[in-house]
Amino acid sequence: ADYGLDNSSVFLDIGSGRGIPSLLAALIVPGIKASLGVEFDKNVYFLSLLHHFETLQEVHGLGSGATATGRGSGHESTPTQSEAAPPLVLNTQPLNIYFKLMNGADLTQFDPVTHIYSFDLAMPPNFIAQFVHLFNQSVTCRVYVSYRSDLVSSFGLKATICEKVLMTMTTSSEDHTAYVYVRGTKGRAEDTYLTRTEAIQSLCTTLRVRLREPRSDDPETTCMHLVQMATRPLDQQVAELQSLAYGWWHGDGASSKRQRTCRDRSSRHGHHSTLDAGITSRRRRKR
Repeated sequence: ADYGLDNSSVFLDIGSGRGIPSLLAALIVPGIKASLGVEFDKNVYFLSLLHHFETLQEVHGLGSGATATGRGSGHESTPTQSEAAPPLVLNTQPLNIYFKLMNGADLTQFDPVTHIYSFDLAMPPNFIAQFVHLFNQSVTCRVYVSYRSDLVSSFGLKATICEKVLMTMTTSSEDHTAYVYVRGTKGRAEDTYLTRTEAIQSLCTTLRVRLREPRSDDPETTCMHLVQMATRPLDQQVAELQSLAYGWWHGDGASSKRQRTCRDRSSRHGHHSTLDAGITSRRRRKR
């Protein structure tokens, strides 16, 4: 709330992993315009699809109504079936979540994203430089949460560190400091957004680049495309999640040791049964 995350916001997690930050943003802000994630590791990307599917089940009462446990890290304690909480049917508004398998460095622009989160400690400097460039060029971006303190001094980010937050990683239990970069001054609404002059300059720069370069950009590399995917009808999202995740789970990826490890970890927390139950329920309804 301090940094303007509301139902007009678009949240983007660069290197979204299992999808937890994007899912939390959508759950914390009902009716958020969109909550997005991009991830280039195929195995953890598919885990984010499973988490997304389970969240839809819990919030909208989809499938068999079974709840998933241990969604976060694989280190939480898992309650027995009798101890599990009943399905959460809390939010009748769409969650507007979308995860895409892609290298975040292939994104060509950030608009209409307003809030960016990135666990970027191990990211190559050229990737970070690209993200900073897109943030500076954006008309809509206002907040950038990074785990590096040098985005201004080393990469030229046009923002100010307004807060430092100690974060504990759910997988490794390691503590890291997140730096909240904000355009303008925290607490002054008139400084939260770009000034009119800056906005016009940014737009002109974008137009010059587009006019100079061949018009062959892949629309799927734009955040606007990701928002469009996040705001599709619920039944379309569910069908895609089931198809992608089920194909990954039962596909020929068993030859991948890393994929087997991911699937085994998910099985211990009920992802497999939850996914199959949802698909079975959907097939029954079709009959």
